[in-house]
Amino acid sequence: MQVIHHFFGVISNTLLFGFLPLDIVLHYLVGLCITILLLKKLKNNLILAFFILLSLAIAKEIFDSFSLTATWMESIKDLSVTMIHPFMLFIIRKWRKNSITGSQGYFR
Repeated sequence: MQVIHHFFGVISNTLLFGFLPLDIVLHYLVGLCITILLLKKLKNNLILAFFILLSLAIAKEIFDSFSLTATWMESIKDLSVTMIHPFMLFIIRKWRKNSITGSQGYFR
């Protein structure tokens, strides 16, 4: 277990370009990869892919809270970064659908 603590400690303390935590980059990339895989597997069902990824991310953060020394703020930050790609994809699809159908406003 100490090896895992050391490994994740190195990841969370490493900064890219002097300001960007490696932890954040990895959360985004893993969320992006899982979203793409789920969308392919689920035949582009974004809502279902979103909720599956959300469930996985919450389960991971709960596991981290028991096994590692993560704070609630770190968990919220990690969850937010993991979910940003599917959330933005949902907003873009909604906006494109509204602009194609000619409805007024962005989110009607």
